[in-house]
Amino acid sequence: MSYYPKNRVKTNLYTEGKEYAVENTGQPYKGYYHKLYTGELFTGKTPSDLPVEKLIELPAVPGELHSDVNFTPVYTSEVAYGNLDYLNITNPSLAEKNLPYPITPQPTPQDYQLGEFRRYFAKKINEIKFIEINKDTYDNLNSQNSSWLWELYQVFFIPWSISGDKQAVAKTNHNIVMLTMQRLNIYGFNKFLKENYTKFWLP
Repeated sequence: MSYYPKNRVKTNLYTEGKEYAVENTGQPYKGYYHKLYTGELFTGKTPSDLPVEKLIELPAVPGELHSDVNFTPVYTSEVAYGNLDYLNITNPSLAEKNLPYPITPQPTPQDYQLGEFRRYFAKKINEIKFIEINKDTYDNLNSQNSSWLWELYQVFFIPWSISGDKQAVAKTNHNIVMLTMQRLNIYGFNKFLKENYTKFWLP
């Protein structure tokens, strides 16, 4: 059992089971938890409540706003995985809106110190096609910003482990991907990621 000064831990926190999951199992957690000064979350009202299990953040549900990694939005004249000619015919104004564009995120040294960061994604509505996007694009699509072509996409993010024991990292990321597909009904997401659950990992 570890001891932490009172100013280093927030105790008696509670979750209804929609925010966090147990890291080792990937199962949603409902009940009391505490938060360390490092940002890490654990089950139990205090560190002395045994057994103590680490919690991870559940993937975002569409319609909720979140913020994290910062990028710059991209404007393009082509709809990602879409048909611009069709949009011109049905609604010319849609063809002039901002569109999501695939990116490759770059974790920061602070992310590696924390052990994880958020990855943002957009899925075409009624199609099994995904792209990884930046945080600003996610926010614009998720908030249904009128200057963006949000109607074509379902957006979400997941927490992604990037440091620590390699096998534990792979297991944690695998669990969160499986849970994300179940909760959001977005099967095929694991194939899009090529089941590379240690991507961005550093020892």
